[in-house]
Parts: sequence; structure tokens; C-alpha cells
Amino acid sequence: MRCDDRAVPDADGGPIHHVRRASGFASGVVALAASWAVAARYGVSSTDIVRYLLATLWSVLLPGALVHRALRGRSRDLLSEVTWAFVVGLVLQLAAWAIFVSLGIGGWLAAYPVVVLAVFGAAPSLRVHLRPGRYDGHTPTPIAWGLTAAYGASIGLLAYGTFRVSPLPPSSRLWYQDLYWHAAISADARHSVPPVVPQLGDQTLKYHWFSNAHMAADSLVSGVDVLTVTARLWYLPVYAALTATTYLLAAHLTRRAWAGLLAAVLILVPPGFLLVQWLPGLAQDSYIPLSPSQMFSLPIIALTVWLLIDVSRARATTGNWTLFVLMAIGLSGAKSSSLPTVLGGAGLALLLSLVRRTGRVAAACATLAVAVVIAVSSRFVAGGTSGSSFRPDATVRSLAAFHEFAAHSHLQHRALAVLLLLLILLQVGYGLIGLFLLRAPHSGDPAVWILLGVEISAQLALFVIDHPQGSQLYFVRGTDPLWTVFGVWGFAALVARARPAARWRIVTAVVGFGVLGTVLVEVCRALGGPSRPTASAVRTLAVVVLVALAVLAITLVLWMIRGHSSLRRVLLAGVAGGVLLASVLPTFLTMSHYAQSTRARNPPYEGQLTTAQVAGARWLAAHSPQDDLIATNVYCVGTRTVPHCDDRAYWVQGLTERNSYLGGWAYEDQNQADVLHDPHAAYRRSFWDPARLRLNAAAFSSPTPAVLDALHRKGVRYLYADAAASRVSPRLRTLTDLVWSSGQVQVYRLRTPA
Repeated sequence: MRCDDRAVPDADGGPIHHVRRASGFASGVVALAASWAVAARYGVSSTDIVRYLLATLWSVLLPGALVHRALRGRSRDLLSEVTWAFVVGLVLQLAAWAIFVSLGIGGWLAAYPVVVLAVFGAAPSLRVHLRPGRYDGHTPTPIAWGLTAAYGASIGLLAYGTFRVSPLPPSSRLWYQDLYWHAAISADARHSVPPVVPQLGDQTLKYHWFSNAHMAADSLVSGVDVLTVTARLWYLPVYAALTATTYLLAAHLTRRAWAGLLAAVLILVPPGFLLVQWLPGLAQDSYIPLSPSQMFSLPIIALTVWLLIDVSRARATTGNWTLFVLMAIGLSGAKSSSLPTVLGGAGLALLLSLVRRTGRVAAACATLAVAVVIAVSSRFVAGGTSGSSFRPDATVRSLAAFHEFAAHSHLQHRALAVLLLLLILLQVGYGLIGLFLLRAPHSGDPAVWILLGVEISAQLALFVIDHPQGSQLYFVRGTDPLWTVFGVWGFAALVARARPAARWRIVTAVVGFGVLGTVLVEVCRALGGPSRPTASAVRTLAVVVLVALAVLAITLVLWMIRGHSSLRRVLLAGVAGGVLLASVLPTFLTMSHYAQSTRARNPPYEGQLTTAQVAGARWLAAHSPQDDLIATNVYCVGTRTVPHCDDRAYWVQGLTERNSYLGGWAYEDQNQADVLHDPHAAYRRSFWDPARLRLNAAAFSSPTPAVLDALHRKGVRYLYADAAASRVSPRLRTLTDLVWSSGQVQVYRLRTPA
């Protein structure tokens, strides 16, 4: 059934049906204006915005468009062209960054598109891709404006939840510590391949740092300060790419524009039901700005999965294979939890091909390619996993509710743990609508099994991997847009099976079930209590029983009308749509999820830096060579150095844009490896190298020529001394050169040893 005569043409496959022509130019201008307004409102100058925009067009979009055209052909519409050009351009820019910076010519990175243009101009077979040409299709005007609205909502939440509470210097408001950490890595990536650990300037970083390399490359090309890029500008095109890739993938699979727009809107809200207020939302919306690696990976995983679907559907052109491997390599260092889920999708597609005895070679090659990339890359960019172990109930046990339930008798404790698990599973709910695709005629489509395999592997990782900081959650959060697409595809398939005359009946059923579902969710939240699980199991049991009764009632109704195929299809579509509506309406009606997200995105502690602390750090950033190593006596949140403090004070490295001899060590692999199952232990452990700690501390509290010379031999050139952190000896004024001072903060330059 054709549900929308304005459905988009497939960007890379065969034609769908004609569209009403509308350029969408005005909506694009509005989206750009909204981005500009958000950046300007939160401290970015118009000059920096223009420079960053031109740098993105030149170093990301232009090379990406040419290579994407060469490998997959010209896209059918401008939105597809720009979106896929940006995603491909991200990975190409990373390769260029690695070459230029490792050769010591990072300042010339802006020239790399000239090389791409020269190659395309010199090769006759590639020269054709330099011509502008016309597009066969256009994004329908209502869809274009809908996407603009969805993007506007996403950056509105970004501005309110992150930019507002993280003002740029010279503001002295303290940021969430991870933002400083990422800013420091990005600053180091301007001159190091691979980056080093900013807090331990002589150790190689094995974290998935590709997002930081992208920020560094953007800074090098645009000339915009890396702190402004990291804390502001890089988010905006990546958010736009996530909106567009989700739309394009859903529209491609469903062959319906409205379904693509629905998926792009749904990633703004949790993909499930937050039935009790005291259970943290494991399934949040897809936008997690405090995890740059997560945000960076989402557009890349969308294209990777699209290409995996193409090669599994026997569209195994050389270009598709080449781009698939390229995207898999880019995804490996974007987020280490992403590529294993793609392997799960490829593996399930391979299993299907073996059962059906078709497409076995392509599925096997795709699975092998992903496995090889994981095996090779895990040695270099899959860090941050130290301390991880396998434990089937890890995620359940990490919840405060579980420990409260543990106070009950053994049998009751076990029963409550099962109920808690069921509540968690409900939070990944509406993607299950996609299971309707397993019915004919879709059951043989590898795309169905790829998306299902991606989610199954993510859920398995969530429940069997135990990470000290709960980072196993990112397996699921990294697949949320794909799970959303899967659910929307299932809903669109249900609608397509109904007769055209039943459209209004479907709309009525969707609204009816949506209202009923919303009421059910609100009743469950009221039963579950406002803030914490009750000591009795009655409320928790009531929530699960209520949901079970609702499911049973719907099942009985559908069973009773099994002979009325037309009515059954309408009700199935209505239930599926009602599930989607009931997951969205409570969010907008109560704003409880957004309130929770905003609290989560605020710093876990309230604090202010002093004007002197910020000014001294920014002076160092402006007046010292970027590869100089500094030493600082600031390790602790709250500044004051005390035993077993919260050692996540990364603001010195972030604001100075310089690596330190020793800084906060909570996130370092060796520290993580020493932590068993207490996520808070990593933040309050003593440093594992006492000699290094003593040398660093002595430089400030009891400096001698021997101590300072030892630091100089290790590469340290400046001391950032903060009297609020620890004692700063007045002898430093005679043993070093005081180059900046204000209040309790002094910056000293070490003298070259005699």
C-alpha cells in the first residue's frame, strides 16, 4: 500500500515513486540560522562561526562528497548528498589528520582537500564527479521542515542542558569534568598521533579518541581555538547528521518519507517506557552530549549498517565494500562499544544466509571484515575497558533499587530482582514493534536480521559486561537510533498491510491506544512512588502486573477477532502506533525525562573556579608552545589536595590545553584495572606510582634545584601552582622564573639545568 505519495526517493537504491518537487532550501537556511544563533548565544564569535563553517565545507563535505560519489555514485537528492558526504568526510579527515600531524605539518592540514581535488582532476574516470549536476529527487517540503524542527529541538536541548551550564572562558563556572578531559585530549591531538594521556604526558592514550582527533582537525583547519571547537561548534553538524542519517535510513527501509521523519523525531525521546520514577532511565534519548565519542559514532554507525545491509542484499559492488571497510575502521575508534554490535548484526545475517542458502559469501565476508577490524583496532583505540569483567547480573546489581531489595528475604529478594529486570527490559520497548517484520514478506530480508542482531548483541553486552563506571550502558545507547528505525519500520509495515480505506480507522486506533497507554504509564509512575522503591514489593509488583494485564487484554482481543483480517490489521497497526505514542506523550506532558536528563548533564557537584584559576590557565594556553609539558599541584575536585580525594580535576589540562606530568588519574587504564566492582573506588584511589607523585608534589611544597632539574629532564617546562590545592613554597620565586601571578595562582617557567 502507498501510504504517502510524497515518500522520498531512495538515496542509493532503486526508484520508489515520484515526489512533489520542493528544494527545502528555506528549511536548510533556517537550520543554519538556528545553529548560528545557538553558537552565538553561548559565547562563539561570528568570526569563529564563519571560519568553522567554511572549514567544514572545505575539509569534510567536499572530500566526502567526491569520495562518496566515486564509490557509490551520485545521490538522488541534496539531503542525501550532504549527509553522506559529511559522514564519509569525517573518516577521510581523520586519515588526513593522522598523516599531516604525524609528519609534523598539522598546520597545513587545510591543504589536504587540494590533494583530493588534484587526484580527481587528474583521473579521467574520477573527473566526472567534479561536475555539479542535477538531482533526480527532492525532499518533500513538509518533511524538510519537520526535520528542521527535530534538529532545532535537539540543539535546543543541547543548549539548555549543556551549553548553559558550561559557559566558555573567561567565565569561571566549573564544567562537568569529562568536558575538560575531552578538551585536553583534543588539544594534544593537534600535535600528537596517537594522542597521549593529558594527565600523564608520557603515556599513549588507548581510549576511542577519534572524536577528539576530529575536533583537533577542525581546529587546525579553521584556526578556531580548540576549546571553542570542543565545547561548542563540533556538536552542531554532528547533531544535524544524526537527525538526517536516522531519517534517511528509516525512509530507505520503509520507502516512506513520513516513517523517516517519525524516526528522526522519536530519537529525541527514550525508546521505551520509564514506568517508575526511581529507576534510572537506561534507555535515554539518543543525544548524550557529555559523551562526545558516543555522539560522534552515531552517524558513522548508521552508514556502516546501511552499507552492511546493501552488501547483504547482494548489492556487493566494489565501491560498497570499500566504503563499508572504511566506515568500520572509522567506527572502531569512534566508540569501542559500537563495532561489536555491528558484528552481532553481521553474524545474525550470516546465520540467516546459511539457513536460506543464499548470500552466504557476502555475509561471511562482511562478518569477517568487521571481526578483523575489531581484532586489529582493539590494540590501539579500544581502551577504557580496563576493569571490565563478565557478570550476567552486572547492570541489575549496579542499581540502587537492587541493593534496597537485597534487604528482603532470599526468596523475596530474588523475586524483586526478576521484577526489576522486567522493568529494565520495558525501557527498551518500542523497537520490539519491528518484530512484526519477521512475518512475510520481510522475513527473508537481511536488513531485518541485521538490525535485530545489532540490538540483541547490545542487550547481551548490557547484561553480561560489568564496567566500574557502568559504561556497558553505551552498548545499548549506541544502537538506540537503529532500534528506533527498526520499530518504525515494523509500524510502517503494519500500516502498509491494511487497506487504503482503513487509514482513518488506523489513525483513530493509534490515538485511542496512545491515550490509553499514556494513562497506563502515568498510573504506573504513581504506583511506583516518587523517588525510591518502597520497602514492600507490592508497588513494584503492581506495576508489572498492570502492564501484564494490559498486554494480555490486547492479546485476547486480537485472538478473538483472528478471523477478521481487515479489522485485525487495523488493530495491530493501532496498537503499534499507540505504543509509540504512549512512549512519547508522557515525556512531553510531564517533561520528567528531560528534567532527569538535564540533571544528569549538570556537573555532579556544584562549584566555581576562581577568576585567577581560569586566567592563569588561559595565559598558559596563549603563551607557551603547544607541545610543552606542565606540572600542577591540582588533582582533586574541590581543588584542595587531600588523601583519597575525588581525583577527576581535569580543568587544568583542559583550560591550559597542555599535557601535565601528573594530573587527575581516575580514568586511566591502570587505575581502572585495579578497581573491582565499586564504581566509586576509581575516583578515590591513591596514585599507583608513589615516586612520581612525590616528585610532582615536591616541586611545589619543597622545591630544590635537583627536584626541578629532574622535572625538566622529563619534559616539564612550566609549573601551574595553585595555593588553594596545596602549599606552594616561596622558594619557587628564586629557583624559577615567575611569568604570571594573580591571587593564589602563579605560573612559573623552569630554567634549563646548568
